Amino acid sequence: TSPLATSCSFTAGFSDQWTVTVTPAAVEGDISLDLATAGAIEDQSGNSVYIDAGAATIIAVDTIAPVAPTVAITTAGSQVVSVVNEQDVANGLVISGTKEAGSSIDIDFASGAHSISVAADESASWSHTLSSGEMASLVSAVGQGVAGSSISYVVTATDAVGNTSSTTASIGIDTIDPSSATITSHDDASNDSATTYVNNAEDEDGTTLTGSKDADSSVQV
Repeated sequence: TSPLATSCSFTAGFSDQWTVTVTPAAVEGDISLDLATAGAIEDQSGNSVYIDAGAATIIAVDTIAPVAPTVAITTAGSQVVSVVNEQDVANGLVISGTKEAGSSIDIDFASGAHSISVAADESASWSHTLSSGEMASLVSAVGQGVAGSSISYVVTATDAVGNTSSTTASIGIDTIDPSSATITSHDDASNDSATTYVNNAEDEDGTTLTGSKDADSSVQV
């Protein structure tokens, strides 16, 4: 019973097998289980039999969760993406991070939208390429990806004996094109905003264009 330095016993019964429940202890590492007898044991009728304990059985105890995984979603060029746009869906993205060596990774998006599994290996990092098809399913899960939409996901690391640790994150999704910008007026030093042309004086003084656009969008003229 090293390193627990404790012992257990069992009471004879009518079964041809024996069972002992060992109380869990705050121990990590290998434990040696020795089947020890006084050389012979007796049944309820007084018959005796010699028990050969044989070699000790070694079991490993590991109740420590792996290091929590990290996660980031990037383009193929390693640019971090916080909001998925139409181009990201078409090109696909990469979801990756760090993990404890020897652990596997499972990624579960909210509402069962998508699940990903990355097999265990001895690397301290993990990665999965989200194809355009996978991206399309995530966009569909949030209702066409209107502005302000997002989807959460959980990244779970599982070590070789089943201990787990998780990290929760989310990413925005907006694949709707903005409305077309409009020009409602132009103004210059002469204040002739009603004109639809730029004359020589206006060309020298500059002209201010005014119009409408979607909130948070930029305009290039």
